[in-house]
Amino acid sequence: MAARTHAKHIDVVDPNNSRRRFENWKKKNTKGLFPQDVKLIEEYLDDMLNGINVSKTKRGQRSYSRLSALTHKIPKVAHWIKDRYNKRIIEVTNRECHLLFNDLRNGVIKTRQGKPYKSHDDYAKDFLAFWNWYIRKLRREYNQMTKAQKAKVEKSDYFPENAMQDVDYSDGQKTSFHYFTEDQYKQLRDRAKHDYRVMMDFLYDTGMRAPSEMMNIKVSDITQDKDNPNVGFCEIRDEVTKTFGRKIKLMFCYSQLKEYIKNNKLKDNDYIFTKNPKVVNRYLKRLGFRVLKIGEKSFRKAGKHKTVPDVKDGLTLYDFRHNSACYWLPRYKSETGLKYRFGWKSSRMIEYYTEFLGMRDTIQQEDLLIDVTLTDIEKELEKERRQRELMEDRMQAQEKELKQRESDMLKNQLNMKKKLDQQEKKMELLMAILAKSGKKEVVDVLEKT
Repeated sequence: MAARTHAKHIDVVDPNNSRRRFENWKKKNTKGLFPQDVKLIEEYLDDMLNGINVSKTKRGQRSYSRLSALTHKIPKVAHWIKDRYNKRIIEVTNRECHLLFNDLRNGVIKTRQGKPYKSHDDYAKDFLAFWNWYIRKLRREYNQMTKAQKAKVEKSDYFPENAMQDVDYSDGQKTSFHYFTEDQYKQLRDRAKHDYRVMMDFLYDTGMRAPSEMMNIKVSDITQDKDNPNVGFCEIRDEVTKTFGRKIKLMFCYSQLKEYIKNNKLKDNDYIFTKNPKVVNRYLKRLGFRVLKIGEKSFRKAGKHKTVPDVKDGLTLYDFRHNSACYWLPRYKSETGLKYRFGWKSSRMIEYYTEFLGMRDTIQQEDLLIDVTLTDIEKELEKERRQRELMEDRMQAQEKELKQRESDMLKNQLNMKKKLDQQEKKMELLMAILAKSGKKEVVDVLEKT
């Protein structure tokens, strides 16, 4: 590598040996390339390792998993360009890139086994990332020059056209995986050994990437929900994921996981799952074939002169992430929540699983309700609120009017009673006067009246 001081990477479990492959990339991947290309690719990888001159959308150092992928794909594209056009990677034109990646997409360019490349879109995206880095590098060099230095160079050399501009890097192929229903999953877990069952439930619940994220989960990353002792949280730290860190709920595996940690006397700093991923995948393949007939019977080498039974195209750890997505998709009310749980930056995978499950029409209607008519609903609610307030005002006015009427009636009643009392007193007074005058007959008539 270039003679720079490499930034220290946070130590994480590396189940795929990405760091070793990255550190040894020049021995395997650069034979036959132009020396200038090797030097430029080396500079690019060194910058990515140290988080220098990276894109604005994602700052910081690149993981060894990401670096390992780049050490394979960028030199491979450089080989294709050299073999096809006899050019360096910075000399290729936009038209030539279009033709090259069209042939890669259409299966014209094949692997050593004579098969089409499955991840053709990744090659295009990674080469685009390389070109974006190269353009940033040139512009930075030009901007750091003095006026005298700029006068001696051609400005156009430092502002080249991006050779990958408008090149199609969308994924034309569907992600393939072994799908199983919830009932089939129950069959699988019921036939699995206890430690594998714990792992399977954990993956089916969380949907996290395995083995990269799963093998980096420590006991300290697991916490209990304060409101529900049967529900927990799992924190996936930034340094162990290829997208973003997140803290997700363990909805049905927490109690079992807590018991597993206790029975194995694991401490806070211990990793929970430590089995070799190759061993795990072999077990899952045998289990999937035995229970659900997933895959085909085959044999693998186990020494110079020995073969053992195996399963081809069988169940693997990553199938659990796909099936977990199928499980949670109809249960999440918001697309944002589902993307957060699975660490997705775009909605592309949601669209894929939606189509896979045959939920296209339902999802579109729900999306329409949530995303399109939300403003209409808010307006309708505001209208209802105003009508309710108007009705309340009217009721208050009527109550006030009614109270006023009741008050007036009460006053009238009091006035009438007062008048009657006055009349009664007058009558009594008259009777008293007549009685004194001796006109008893008149008094008798008034009393009867």
